[in-house]
Amino acid sequence: MFLSEKEMKLKFWEKYNGSGRALRWQFECPIREGNADLITIEKYGDLYQINAFEFKLNDIKKVILQAIFHMQIKVG
Repeated sequence: MFLSEKEMKLKFWEKYNGSGRALRWQFECPIREGNADLITIEKYGDLYQINAFEFKLNDIKKVILQAIFHMQIKVG
């Protein structure tokens, strides 16, 4: 259980990037109206991938709707 979103982000980051998988990252990244909580750039095989993360302590519906919306955005 987390008391703050910041505490949750830091614990997630500790577990997620403990092995140094992210080549670059930015918390509170201004890629859209309102910031994305975390963006990472990682290499998987010969390909690079960009991952975006949103952290919410409540309102799981909003989390799912944001994820669906951002999956539909086309780059390029």
